[in-house]
Amino acid sequence: MTSPETPNNYDNIQTLDGITQMRVRPGMWIGDTSTNEYNSAPMNMLREVVGNSCDEFLGGHATEIEVTLKKEHDYITVRDNGRGIPFGWNEKQERSNLEVALGVPNSGAKYDKGDGKAFKVSIGLNGVGTKAVTALSEVLVGQSTRDGVTATCSFHKGFIKGVTQIEETPDLKNGTSITWLLDQSIIPFQYRSEHIHLYLKQCAYLNAGLKITFNDKGETTVYHEPEGIYSLRKDLVGDSQVLMNFPKLEGTDPEGNSYEIALAILATSQEEYQAYVNGGAIEVASAPVVAMRKSLADALLRYLKEQYPLSKRHEKVNFTTSDVRSGTIGVVKILHTDPKFDSQTKTKLTSTEISSYINQTLKENIFLHLITNPVQANQICDQIIAMTDARQAAEKAREASLQKSKSPLAQKKQEKFISLDIYTPPLSEDPSQNILYLFEGQSASGSLVEAAKERNPVTGELYKEHIGILALKGIGLNSLEVSLAQCMKNVELSTLVEVTGLSLENPSDLSGMKYNEIWIATDEDGGGYHITTLLLTFFVTHFPEKSPRPKRPISYGPLRKWMVNSLR
Repeated sequence: MTSPETPNNYDNIQTLDGITQMRVRPGMWIGDTSTNEYNSAPMNMLREVVGNSCDEFLGGHATEIEVTLKKEHDYITVRDNGRGIPFGWNEKQERSNLEVALGVPNSGAKYDKGDGKAFKVSIGLNGVGTKAVTALSEVLVGQSTRDGVTATCSFHKGFIKGVTQIEETPDLKNGTSITWLLDQSIIPFQYRSEHIHLYLKQCAYLNAGLKITFNDKGETTVYHEPEGIYSLRKDLVGDSQVLMNFPKLEGTDPEGNSYEIALAILATSQEEYQAYVNGGAIEVASAPVVAMRKSLADALLRYLKEQYPLSKRHEKVNFTTSDVRSGTIGVVKILHTDPKFDSQTKTKLTSTEISSYINQTLKENIFLHLITNPVQANQICDQIIAMTDARQAAEKAREASLQKSKSPLAQKKQEKFISLDIYTPPLSEDPSQNILYLFEGQSASGSLVEAAKERNPVTGELYKEHIGILALKGIGLNSLEVSLAQCMKNVELSTLVEVTGLSLENPSDLSGMKYNEIWIATDEDGGGYHITTLLLTFFVTHFPEKSPRPKRPISYGPLRKWMVNSLR
């Protein structure tokens, strides 16, 4: 609220020129200036300049980009071998076009796009990006070479110093070079090499065939990915088991907007997507990614219902899209003639034209590949069925737990009923094949929960088919001289009995056992040894028929294995 002493009149109203406004409010133009992370202002400034060079490549005018981080003062230079920024005299602005392109906000050659124009597609939209770099640099030097003539202009904190210098340079190749030094009064950071490496590698993936050289204070790295996003897909897949690699999925709509999608399905439950428009990364919540995911789910569901031999029970199942898309890796590359974003940082694409075209064409292409590769397609369907069964089993167990918790007896013992967050049961009900792993805490068990979703590379069977995982919070009870009834007042021990199927009425009866083996997988430290000792004490004291002989576990490093059936 304005205090009575604060004047509020027309004298308070200011009008700032474009460059000054950028320096006063840099965040709205170039992102976070308070941190030095991968998506903060320094890297966003680099993206603006490199993005312009990539636009030259997309237009077929450049083949190479060179980025140099200099030892002295952390100057950074980006040079391409494109056409070079025009530097003729601009009558309206009364300065060279090079000065206009680098230092006059809302000016540029990317407003008018399409066939015959300077840029058919580009990441730049509003004539702002490079000007923001100029405004937020202590020093910026722009150089353009066209047909043996080079123009050079310099800026200090966004404003031109002197006039553009033009000289004949017959030995220099065409191209644009931009060198700048971050203004420490606004962005008190220096460039981090690891961020630059990551970004330039991404640019190489998105611009198949473009050669990018990074000179990092004397060390040179070259990024060149002839296969483009398909190389990125390969890196994302890594050593994971692949159920299906889809061929090139692409299309161009009547407006000249195009999509290219690299898609794979792995033997896992996780989904991962990356999306880019005109070379810039966008959120996976953007419309083209949503359209791709929907098309994939629709095609898989169609194959599942029309081509896969579903059981009677599964014919009535309501498959969810998360079940269907299990294991999907997708890279979406969009080239758009007039992309619309939610802000200058260009992270969320709001244009819907290309999304509609993806919906129209992608589904049929995916379905066609599925029906022509039935062996792989059926393996995908096997995984969908397994994921669906696991989800439904978890839902039923959760519902049963809720129903039990409503009874008076359950209210007394509700801690005994274990949350599905800490207990993952096996899919199989055959105890002779099942193994239970006991961990200390959910964080420790999480890695095995994820690993169990993978398939055995030999048998093709999901590991979770025969693996149960229980995360214990700690035992806290030495049961050596305590009755079994008293032990059951301990939440962790009563949960353990419930999960394993051990009999309280007749401890020597193994008929109700749900597991053939129990592995104690605690940490290799004092706490882990303590929990292991308490667990073994409990088994040896109260269930001697199931204890190893001699009375100690078989030890394999940090894992202790308790054999059941083989030791009756």
